[in-house]
Amino acid sequence: MRVEQAELEILCRETVDETAAIVGCALVDLQTGLPLAMDIQSSRIINSQAMELISVAAANWFEGKEAGQTPPDSAVAEDPIQEAQVTTEDAYFYMSVVPGREWQLLILVIDPISTNLGLGWMWLRLALERLQVSDEAEAAVEADAGQSAKPLASVAQPLDSRSRQRATARRRRRAIWGQR
Repeated sequence: MRVEQAELEILCRETVDETAAIVGCALVDLQTGLPLAMDIQSSRIINSQAMELISVAAANWFEGKEAGQTPPDSAVAEDPIQEAQVTTEDAYFYMSVVPGREWQLLILVIDPISTNLGLGWMWLRLALERLQVSDEAEAAVEADAGQSAKPLASVAQPLDSRSRQRATARRRRRAIWGQR
């Protein structure tokens, strides 16, 4: 199941627009280290070339290609890295293998002056959730593609209580943190 490139770009843009603290988002192919989608906020912290370098380095690290990461006979070698956080003076970097897409890595770059470590993890989880929701929507579209066209009213589903709660929470966050 593949989400279209435009949808991935939109996901990265929405993630960066979530708050002024997120200055970069990239969805990376773990095998090549190349960004599949990326969005960078104009910032003193990072630019697109730096994000590409971070993507390659993170992919190598998660895939265990970096020399000396773990010895081959180590028990850790059998348990691959799933998430990581790297902190520098200028930025917080959050990385996670995308559940259900073990060949992709999501990277967020966050301005440490504007936020704290806990909020960074929250934003990473929200971005991962958006990816999962877009996968589920695509699966539903693929399932419906084999069937005859249905009237729009029969396709539309009312929001369940959990979806309503998420939407309400998202609106509250935007109200609290402000929309750029």
